[in-house]
Amino acid sequence: MEDSELDNLSRTLQARRSNEAKRAIGRKNGATIGPADTQVAPLEQRLAEEMGKRDTLATALAAQEAGRNAAIEKAIEDSPNAVRKRAGLAAKIEAMSALANGNLELLAVILAVEFLSLCLELGPLWAASMKLPSSLAAALRLITTSKRRR
Repeated sequence: MEDSELDNLSRTLQARRSNEAKRAIGRKNGATIGPADTQVAPLEQRLAEEMGKRDTLATALAAQEAGRNAAIEKAIEDSPNAVRKRAGLAAKIEAMSALANGNLELLAVILAVEFLSLCLELGPLWAASMKLPSSLAAALRLITTSKRRR
């Protein structure tokens, strides 16, 4: 049963309960059970059964989806034509040489760009680690060393 049918069944059951409550308020104590009472119990039972089926299917679907990606990756890795994933610097160089497709000039340009990129990334770290004096510090040092010589 689809969710819309369950919603309709739930609304029908709620309307019947509401009608029965209104009837119970309006009638005197000791009144006999009317026809609405006989319809509510089977509807409640059917609603509980259908909701149980829906919950069971939702659990089965969640379990199936949870293992789906792992199963797909395992099937790809186990296939005879699978290409293994490579990582690291050697894999990066191999990928760049595959991009160059045997053209050594293009490979040299790609490697030069990679080297420039590495220098731009590590340049600030190298400069920060060096104790390079500022121009003012250099000027003060020259002044102090020249006064000591006199």
